[in-house]
Amino acid sequence: MGKTRLALERVRRGESRPDTVEVLECLGWALAAAGQARKAARLLALAEREREDMGIVLPPVDRPRHEGALEAVREALGEEGFAAAWAEGQSRDLETTVQGLPAELEEPPHPDPLPFHG
Repeated sequence: MGKTRLALERVRRGESRPDTVEVLECLGWALAAAGQARKAARLLALAEREREDMGIVLPPVDRPRHEGALEAVREALGEEGFAAAWAEGQSRDLETTVQGLPAELEEPPHPDPLPFHG
């Protein structure tokens, strides 16, 4: 994840809040593509809350990638799992999350459980 390290360096250098949110979204999209749905959902939820707080909408050029990531995450976690991860992400503190990202991203990926269909 070379791009992930580069993104984290940008955040650590104290980028502006909108830039930090953009990095979180990019990381969320990458995590969704890598099958780390729970982590992706939490980051995307935090980024959405921050965008709403700042009154900044997601640029139209990013919407297809964003929607695709959300769809993949929702499918991987199921509606209940998605809702729980999303709520957790929306309740996170931006600064604390950014500081904890290197450790969180270094954790070995845990495959998200498949929804039970019994």
